[in-house]
Amino acid sequence: MNREFLLNIFFLVGINLLIKPFYLFAIDRNVQNVVGTEAYGTYFTLLNLTLILNIFNDFGMRNFTSRYFSQNNHLLKKYFTSLLSLKLSLSVLYALLILLVGWGLGYLPMFSGLLLVIAGSRIAISFIEFFRSNLAGLAHYRADSLVSVLHRFILIVIAGILIWTPSFRAQFTIQWFVWAELIAIGSTVVVTFFLIPKSFRKLNFQFDLKFLLVFLRQSYPYALIVLLMMLYNRVDAIMIEQLLPNGKEEAGIYAAGYRLLDAASMFSLLFANLLLPMFARMLKEQESIETLVSISFRLLMVAAITSSVAIYFYRQEIVQLLYVEATPYWGNILAMLMWSFIAISGTHVFGTALLAKGTIRWLNQLFLLGIVVNIVLNLFFIPQYQALGAATTTVVTQFFVIIGEIILVARVLKVGKLAWLLQTIAFALSFFAATYFVTEWIEAQWLIKFLICLFLGVLLAIVLKLLDVKAVLRLLVSASA
Repeated sequence: MNREFLLNIFFLVGINLLIKPFYLFAIDRNVQNVVGTEAYGTYFTLLNLTLILNIFNDFGMRNFTSRYFSQNNHLLKKYFTSLLSLKLSLSVLYALLILLVGWGLGYLPMFSGLLLVIAGSRIAISFIEFFRSNLAGLAHYRADSLVSVLHRFILIVIAGILIWTPSFRAQFTIQWFVWAELIAIGSTVVVTFFLIPKSFRKLNFQFDLKFLLVFLRQSYPYALIVLLMMLYNRVDAIMIEQLLPNGKEEAGIYAAGYRLLDAASMFSLLFANLLLPMFARMLKEQESIETLVSISFRLLMVAAITSSVAIYFYRQEIVQLLYVEATPYWGNILAMLMWSFIAISGTHVFGTALLAKGTIRWLNQLFLLGIVVNIVLNLFFIPQYQALGAATTTVVTQFFVIIGEIILVARVLKVGKLAWLLQTIAFALSFFAATYFVTEWIEAQWLIKFLICLFLGVLLAIVLKLLDVKAVLRLLVSASA
């Protein structure tokens, strides 16, 4: 069982790290370069609006079904159509809510078509996730893993043809991109539906009110967590667009920097997905999670600090390489956003441990405070410093949340030592100094110096014993035993 689990995990992580970064840099980045910063900024703002409200499109259904039916898969066939009926109802509610909020923010009627197509893609993705949760509940892990990247792969093919064919590229608009995205996601919905066993696909829509009430009662705390996290992570772009006269352009510049943060966060997010079931099992069996927390925290800190510091020193070269309209201002926004990656990586360890413990109420209160901090600071910083102000707010908010989670972990789980933080700070300062030395004193192309810095980061982490290679190997061996 452990061997099969590890094989599927490595398969899932491998294909995600292959497909998703390629999509972000080969497709999504090129879309921004082709359509322009302002047009992409409009898309990015509307996308963030649909992501914030997406909880009303799912309401924790994926987490509930994958968790509940993994333990009770004999009930899946009985409740499949009831859950599918609820899913359809939530999608209608979501679409109406998108129109209402879009109208209130002034995006209708000018961007109504664009907003509806983007929302349609979110609805289609929610159906993919619903069907995937059923595949996971039936232990069809390989199919679930393949489906997780299928729509990205299809979109790479469609958008790649449109972007890299000169005759199409000359006419390419952001509308073409959102329609290509909807077609790719819609195709994946059809494929995923037919991966569900045939006996489940007899669509006799019905409501089991008692079961649905139980579902809503159990899932709403988790739904609230997702909503609050989306708010303090995604509200920045909307506030940039709303508060500034050139808001669409500034949102596009912010999106350019956020793309690298998003790509980096994929690694730590996949890590969190691996940690959650491990933490949950260990806490259920009353095992200490301190060793696992220590190893995962240190490993993620090495990756986060190394990449953030290196990108800070070579921010201008990176944005000039990636974006045709880039200026030094773009590089400063990228550097500021990447500092928040350090806090985000810590959150994916401590927040996951707290979630596994079931401290939902405290997490929700912490995230609510994070939203207040984020909105208040954005109201102050964005009018004065534009997108750079929003990036600064992101850093402050993320570190506010991670400090809160560290305190909660220490009090609730009795996990966390000052030595970890002191080692992390010592590593960060030492690596910053080493990177400065490489940048100023070594004569070479910037990309070569950038790679040297990354190598030095790993080496320095081993020397300072922040990265314990033997402990990581022991963990992998014990997990596969």
